[in-house]
Amino acid sequence: MKRFALKAGLVLVTVNCLAALSPLERPVAVAQEKIDKAEAMKKELAALQGTWRLLHWEEDGRVISFDKDKAVCVVTGTKVKNDDLEGILVLVDVSQNPAQLNVQFTERKLDEFIYVRVGDYMIMCGQRGGPRPTEFKTAPHDEGDINQLFIWKIES
Repeated sequence: MKRFALKAGLVLVTVNCLAALSPLERPVAVAQEKIDKAEAMKKELAALQGTWRLLHWEEDGRVISFDKDKAVCVVTGTKVKNDDLEGILVLVDVSQNPAQLNVQFTERKLDEFIYVRVGDYMIMCGQRGGPRPTEFKTAPHDEGDINQLFIWKIES
């Protein structure tokens, strides 16, 4: 009986020690997740830097014609310059697939986008004024804000 009590006591002590360590491990894991997310955001922002040339543009279900020689978007840091518009780019969540970003141009509603970037290409689909789309398509609608789809290629 003493052996059983001794073994049971050791098991309880071990369980209590593990339970005491568990709360300490969780903040470390949460901190590491935050670090990993910040690093992923930093890496993605670096990949978006440069001059992007527009290859395709859709708006509200219609293909829009544009001058391919002039249709560029320049990303410098978090600043975006597109034709005569200047704005701020904010990465919302790059861990999602598709990733999420916002662009706020001066004196315009917020553009909320989903996007995928593969190599030198990026496909973006967004809704001016929200809500953020969940798939890569545009469609005609009677009222509300503009929904857009863009295909970009970064210039080397």
